[in-house]
Amino acid sequence: MTWKMLKPAEKLCDRLWPTSEQKLPHEIIKLNDESAAVVIDIDGVDYILTMQEVPRQRPRPASN
Repeated sequence: MTWKMLKPAEKLCDRLWPTSEQKLPHEIIKLNDESAAVVIDIDGVDYILTMQEVPRQRPRPASN
């Protein structure tokens, strides 16, 4: 069974990569089946972001 948080975490990493002059690649850490941690290098400082799917999704505007 694949871990459902891997693709969203990879997508986040792909979007963050061009925003800073990273020295190290991002790391994705599996915290549990429902959450992930992403370690990112922003301007030479490591940060950790946690990701979890929101159980009650916010309403999205209708697209025509």
